Amino acid sequence: MLRACLVLLSGGCLVSCHGTASLPPGAPGIPAACVLTGASGPSATLTVALTEPVDPAHAPVPRNDSERMVFRQLYETLVGVDCQGNVRPALAESWSVGTDGRVWTLRLRNDARFTDGSALTARDVAASWQRAARVIQSVTISGDHELVVELASPAPSARLFASPDLAIARTAARGPWPEGSGAFRVLPGSDARVIRIASATRSVEFRSIAQAEPRSALDAGTDLLVSHDARVAEYARARSDYAVTPLPWSRTYVIFAGSSVSVPRDELDALAREAVRTEARPAEPPFWWTEPACLASYAGSGASRPAPTRRTIAYSQEDVIARAIAERLVSLAWPATSAPQWLRELLPIQNRSSAPSALGLDRSRFVENVRIGSTLAILPLPRAPRGECPVESLVLGDGLMMRLFEPGTSSGITPLIDTQPYLIHRRESGAVAVAGDGTLLFGEAVR
Repeated sequence: MLRACLVLLSGGCLVSCHGTASLPPGAPGIPAACVLTGASGPSATLTVALTEPVDPAHAPVPRNDSERMVFRQLYETLVGVDCQGNVRPALAESWSVGTDGRVWTLRLRNDARFTDGSALTARDVAASWQRAARVIQSVTISGDHELVVELASPAPSARLFASPDLAIARTAARGPWPEGSGAFRVLPGSDARVIRIASATRSVEFRSIAQAEPRSALDAGTDLLVSHDARVAEYARARSDYAVTPLPWSRTYVIFAGSSVSVPRDELDALAREAVRTEARPAEPPFWWTEPACLASYAGSGASRPAPTRRTIAYSQEDVIARAIAERLVSLAWPATSAPQWLRELLPIQNRSSAPSALGLDRSRFVENVRIGSTLAILPLPRAPRGECPVESLVLGDGLMMRLFEPGTSSGITPLIDTQPYLIHRRESGAVAVAGDGTLLFGEAVR
């Protein structure tokens, strides 16, 4: 359990802090290169279509990309990362790290506030991080605005503190939404179908289209939509009122099996071109799960896993890209005599009855399936720079990222393709920026 040491110190650090890794205090700022749309726009509410459900019970840690977009506006982290990879102040105005990379000292902004106007202090950070005991070993509070954080394993940079898993929130006095400190607050009357948020200068209305055709949302006048579907992007490009902007490469789809294999680049190129209806390319290194420091961050109990059932390739039924990849691999695997060599190594097939099949599972069953390793699985992993270790669990949900990389299991990951989503937006929709993980920002920083 996270040890939150609520001890007021008269001054100084509990440890000797070296290697200062801070930026000057002040507003986080957004580089011009990270602003994707025009700065001017109408004062009316910005409407954003969401292709996945959003559950406030998950806040502030998202489990899908739609929750990531909504929660990012409401819940701040101690630092931010811009689209150029620069770590910038957010709730913390400065930070420093000890020589071992495990002990960090962070100074909060004096004006940090929750959206109800109450002060956000180091105690609130410690309380919020109780859920992150796998990453944060202990927190020692030194006054209202300073805390000393001991990590479970070294972090190469402060980028760790930009993870959604470490966003700050507290239980609200009323309503299902936890209290945040972002520029926006949730407005009364919001529900699962329509979520309305507002800041001092802007309002946004998120509309769920999880069961609808995305192109119909554009026909209905939606201002903004993020889609992985190339057909939707082509439809928007054919209209004069919409623009299409590629977002950063954000996911690497892998096949998780008992072993990893080497796949020729031309065959990965064919898979990217033929299997999915989105912008895709052969998976490009570096891959963070090959970094020893990252594996140490995710090391688990080392519990044994059963050998995968080679006849089944599982995927989360909500993930249309994973489904397309799984079905393509199934079609390539039979007849076995014409299957690619690398696929035959993963899927040894003796006869027609042992040919593989694709299996879509609901989220909870898929998470459990991958956790115990009973089948092969297609799953998306977040991309990260070399040496950085993403801690977020949102891609797989339910904390699976913390259980996936048991000792030795990273050798069972075969990277396949990277994917890039599209931002589809009205040309006069106002300023929208993109963060380092590809999440959109609508807040005061991009007025």
